[in-house]
Amino acid sequence: MADKWFGKFVEALKKNNLYEDTLILFTTDHGHMLGEHGYIAKNFMHAYNELSHLPLLVKMPRKEHAGEKRKQLTQNIDLMPTILEYHGISIPERVKGKSLLPVIERQEVSREQIIYGWFGRAVNVYDGRYTYFRAPKDERNQPCFQYCGIPTSLGRYFGEEYAAEIEMGRFLPYTDYPVYKIPATGDRDWWGDICYVRESLLFDLQEDYGQEHPIKDKKLEENMCRKLAAGMEEAQTPREQYERLGLTGG
Repeated sequence: MADKWFGKFVEALKKNNLYEDTLILFTTDHGHMLGEHGYIAKNFMHAYNELSHLPLLVKMPRKEHAGEKRKQLTQNIDLMPTILEYHGISIPERVKGKSLLPVIERQEVSREQIIYGWFGRAVNVYDGRYTYFRAPKDERNQPCFQYCGIPTSLGRYFGEEYAAEIEMGRFLPYTDYPVYKIPATGDRDWWGDICYVRESLLFDLQEDYGQEHPIKDKKLEENMCRKLAAGMEEAQTPREQYERLGLTGG
């Protein structure tokens, strides 16, 4: 279905003489488990490559760099600043992504690691060779809070019985906008259920791309913890996340 309708989109661009001058970024938000690692579906297990190593195809106008490949570390949060820079629009300072235009133009881009994951689970780091899934330090998975400007965006209704626990204030350092701070626990929403991510796992993707054979290497794990903490600091992660993961920093 995706192939069919993306094809129709490209056909429409060509029919209207827009294809040659159009920048196209083709990617997705996540993958889907189809039995790999014993799982079906998404987002309740560790963020294996089947879920998190996403396709990224870029078509530059006028066939610039056609057929070339890049190996730099990129993330979906890089798409917005890429589009802004391409159109000559300044990138807000609070934006955490990086424009991909320097990568496309083969300019040197320094990025030692990327962090990724989904709320309430492990927080993960990849440095170009090793990937490390850092699980919560214990089964309580605390402290953990959901931050939002509109509570209904969390996909559930918080009734009056939760009113005393919900705070509102300027808790996020990268914005002056007040947000709700809602405690996340396993007995009130499915984000708190961490039974499938209780163990931290370390993989060498150069030797084990399928992530079938976890590595036990204390020194390497400590190094990946430092890279994870550095990525979290760059993202201005809420301080309680360091405690939840049993990391120093924040």
